[in-house]
Amino acid sequence: MNRFWLGCCLIALSTILYAVPVMAQEALQLDATYSSQSGAFSINYPTGWFAQGTEKNTVVTASIASSQAALKQTGISVAGEDVLIHVGTIMSSGSTLVANAAQPFLSSLSDKIRTKCKGKTSVEGRSAEQVEIKGKNFDSTSIYVQYGKGVFAFVTLFAAPDKLDQWRPTALAMAKSIHYQTAKTSSSPNAEPTSTSPQATVELPQLYTAPWLSDVSSSSFCYPAGWVIRNDSADDPFGSLPFAATIASDPSVLSKDLNNGDTFASGEVKIKLWVGLNRGFVGTHVNVDISIDKALTQCLADYCHVSNLKVGTVKLLRPTIARVELTGKGGEGMILVQDMGYEIYRAIYVNTAPGELAQWELNAASIAGSLTLCPQNQPCVASSK
Repeated sequence: MNRFWLGCCLIALSTILYAVPVMAQEALQLDATYSSQSGAFSINYPTGWFAQGTEKNTVVTASIASSQAALKQTGISVAGEDVLIHVGTIMSSGSTLVANAAQPFLSSLSDKIRTKCKGKTSVEGRSAEQVEIKGKNFDSTSIYVQYGKGVFAFVTLFAAPDKLDQWRPTALAMAKSIHYQTAKTSSSPNAEPTSTSPQATVELPQLYTAPWLSDVSSSSFCYPAGWVIRNDSADDPFGSLPFAATIASDPSVLSKDLNNGDTFASGEVKIKLWVGLNRGFVGTHVNVDISIDKALTQCLADYCHVSNLKVGTVKLLRPTIARVELTGKGGEGMILVQDMGYEIYRAIYVNTAPGELAQWELNAASIAGSLTLCPQNQPCVASSK
């Protein structure tokens, strides 16, 4: 990443901005239906919206929009509450994998993508690929669903910047409503079973974006489909957090804390992602100039909030990375902190069920590795080194 630029910005920062709460969103009622001329393809959409499309050689292409103006626009820049959705079908004579179905779409937007997330999911028992994009003047979510060998249906929603959380449930509901049947489609679900391997890394197809430094820029990262996020960026008393968020497998897990004696059931995990000046990590008003393992040891003594847990030995994995394992009566966890240079630390905190730390630590590292900082009118920079 451009650490010098980021370091200068952070050192000049005396107070953190505001947190943007992530409210639970629901899909709009889908009481209208668009059907292709042959009737082979149909999809439900919100009442009062507008739709138009064509069908040629069994391939369907249609647009659905919240307003006539949005429906008629030729570009993909979306403003305000307008939403533009492209739906249709794909017949691929090349790759038959749903993971590759989105490639033509991504290639067409290559000069407009600032950052993206991509991963496997499933829709109504069918294998699917979800792609989410933070673009220039738009955010987007796409769902590609496999209906046969090289046969796919898709929903691609374009919304105004930072509106994706609001519209994602509607896009998913529309994808679930698709009816698609031809001589080449299969009526049987084809989703692959989810791996139960303790070392399996879950897919991270969804994109979360939050303001950073007010109107100057934003932070984005990828996370698992269906998980929930709480923005914690306003909670640091030392004013040194450029970004902090908690990601959980379920809304009920957000309030759980191993240090408070809470019990984590199998499959429950809470991950906190933190990036800030190192003084904010150890809980002082001045920047620290010590090795990363000593900084973690100092944090464990107070600011890391582990007083009721059994704390393992702090291990220096690399000169810039330290890690410690934690054990409580209701589960296990760990803290990993990395010195990014220029007095900037990145840390991940994991709380999970007994015996499941190995599984979720990989996912936490993947989420942290996907963190991207996007200054306005400048290229996004990845936080990973």
